[in-house]
Order: sequence, then C-alpha cells, then structure tokens
Amino acid sequence: MEPEGGPVEPQGGSVEPPSGARAWQGGWAPSSCAPAAGAPGVESRPAGRLPASRAAVVVAGSLNMDLVVVCRRAPEQGETVSGERFFTACGGKGANQAVAAARLGAPVAMLGCVGDDAFGEQLVAALRAEGIDIAGVRRVPGPSGVAAITVEAGGANRIVVVPGANARFTELDAVARRCIASARVLLLQLESPLPLVEQAARVARAAGVTVILTPAPVPPDPLPPGLLEAVDWLVPNEHELWALVGGKGGPPGADSPAEPPVPGPVGGSSVPGAGRPAPGPAAGPAMGAAGPAAGPGGTGALEAAARRLGGGRIHVVVTLGERGCLYVPPAGAARAIPALPVAAVDTTAAGDTFAGALAVALAEGRPVEEALRFATRAAGISVTRPGAQPSMPSRAEVEAWPGPGSREPAPPVPPR
Repeated sequence: MEPEGGPVEPQGGSVEPPSGARAWQGGWAPSSCAPAAGAPGVESRPAGRLPASRAAVVVAGSLNMDLVVVCRRAPEQGETVSGERFFTACGGKGANQAVAAARLGAPVAMLGCVGDDAFGEQLVAALRAEGIDIAGVRRVPGPSGVAAITVEAGGANRIVVVPGANARFTELDAVARRCIASARVLLLQLESPLPLVEQAARVARAAGVTVILTPAPVPPDPLPPGLLEAVDWLVPNEHELWALVGGKGGPPGADSPAEPPVPGPVGGSSVPGAGRPAPGPAAGPAMGAAGPAAGPGGTGALEAAARRLGGGRIHVVVTLGERGCLYVPPAGAARAIPALPVAAVDTTAAGDTFAGALAVALAEGRPVEEALRFATRAAGISVTRPGAQPSMPSRAEVEAWPGPGSREPAPPVPPR
C-alpha cells in the first residue's frame, strides 16, 4: 500500500497516447508532474512511463466513483420506485474533465486524491488507460469519493456527492505547482476544498496559465475574492449562475426571471481585478447573434447576470443544456451557440465534457467562436450515451459530426 500522500505509481510499462490523440511538440516524454528522481521518499521513474513532458491541460480536482441508478422518474420524499438499471462508472468533475480533454487529443495531467480502497484503484486505472499523467494523484487512507446519481427518462439527473478522499486534497506540493506552471490551461471545479482551488488558480495566474473554473457545486459561502481574481473563464450552468449572483426562486424561465439577482457583491463577495486584461483569444465578430435577444430564449436576464459575475474581466460561458450556451465576453456583444439536435440519454457529464473540450480548444489557440462550437459539439455527443466518462467522445467523433463546427484538426500548438 502506498504511504499516506504518496504518488500513485504507474504500472505495466509505457503508456501510449490516448486513441485519436495528435502528437504535440515535445512528444510523449517523461512527465513534468513526476517528482524529481532521488527526492526524499520518491522512487526513480523510468523514461516513457507517463505522457507529455509538459501537459497542455492540467486538471486539479475530484475523482469519484459514480453509483448510477436509471429509472423512469426519481422518487418523491418517502416514496420507493423501481429502477431499471444500476451500474458504476468512474467520474468526479475533475477526472471527467481530464478524460474529456485527453480523448480530444491534449496531453493531460491530473492532480487530486483517491482513497486506499478498491474504488481508488479503479479510478486511477481509468485515468492511466486514457494516457493521463497520474503522477499528481495521491492515495490517502480512507474511502474514495462517491457520487450517487439518479438518471430519469430523458436524461435528467440528480446527484449527491460524498467527497471522501477529495476532502484530503488541501495543499499543492512542489510537484503539483511545477505541473500547473508548465501548462497552457488549468481546469478547476469546486468538489475540492476551496482553499486548494484558490491556491491552484493563483499558481496558474502567476505563471500566465489560463484558468477555467466550473463553479460546481456552488458553495454555501461566497467565492473567495482571491479565486475570482485568478480566474479567466467561468463556466456555470444556469442554476449555478443564478446561485452565484444571488438570484432567488431558482433559475429564471425562458422569458423572465423568477426573481432577478439581488444587488451587491457576487456570491456575497466582490469581483476584484477589473483592471486585469482579459486573457484568451480575441472574440472577433459576433457569432451570428447581434446580442442576447437573438440567442436562446430569454437570455437578456442571463446576460445581465453573467456580466455581473464576470465583472468586466472574466469570460463567462453559461451552459444551457438543449439550448446550447451563452458566451458573455468581458466587453462586446454576447454570443449564443446552439446545441446539437440530439436525443439525450444521460446528461451526467455534459458540463464536464464541455469544459474539457473548451480547455483543449483554447490550448490550441482556436478563436473563441470555434472553441465554443467545438465544446458544444463534444458535449452534445456525450449526452447520447449513458455514463460519465464512458460517454465522452473522441476527437475523431467530434470532427466527423456533420454540421457547423466540424473541421480538420488544427495544427498542434506546443505546450508552454
């Protein structure tokens, strides 16, 4: 058994690039997340054991085992209903985003914690099978994180997460800091302790690494000002947007909000750093929508809430399920991106697939419109299949899907 906090050691020889991956400059060399050979308590690692000398996309976050029940409808309080199917699948918002990015061709590194149980072994094995750098995944005593998921007819889901080992991911060591600083994009979520998330974002900002935050689950307390200062892209869904800006009565309807966001600071705290230049590719011309009125139904209130959340500095992308997404840049017109016309089976990992795909597209230097369409297409494909990680598409699938946004692979961009 690995000692507490020890890195997970890859097994079984060289790791090949994930299926459909394109070669990135630098090749498939030893990992930058691996501790230096000869460091105290660290075994030497043979060359070629892990992918990408510098991961283009680093994910710091959660790893959970999903316990999924498929049923016609979720039970009401005190009610028992019959389920149609049960299965387990590797998940966790962090691990999901890492798998999504790896399947789309980017060298990816994962930072997080698993328990010393069978679930922990399975979670690590799943990442290893995708060619993801797991040197920053640590095994700690106790159970791994789990998510109890109910999937209803039509793909809607309800999720309860027990963090388990994820709650032990509280500090970045020198290995993790080096890994983040050498990346092009850092992906974060809120299934890990908030101080860790803020610490990772600050390390990335200091190194000039683009930070994408999926603010889920929305915490009961305000988001730390230091975290918002370090974030470049926020990707909430509609529920999360309204929770973050203080809207009451749940998400608004298509035409008018149940109750508009209350005045005051975002999530109870200010959005500092308004003078910081907005990073990322230039948006360019409007994406076919002159403003929010032309986007998904009733997006005027959503745009106003997103602008408040972004504070004139952060790129905000509100994912809207079957209505696509709404992009609200720090300045300029909002853009509406339609969803793929698909029959949804399970929406569990759609948001994570979107975030992983967006990270890959931005790491490649794609224009904003193209990056958002790429992410929307990847998420659309994922909802047509059950499960979280099992549903995530390969790069070949996303590129081959007919319709706007399909294209030949972009020339590879070397990691920073």
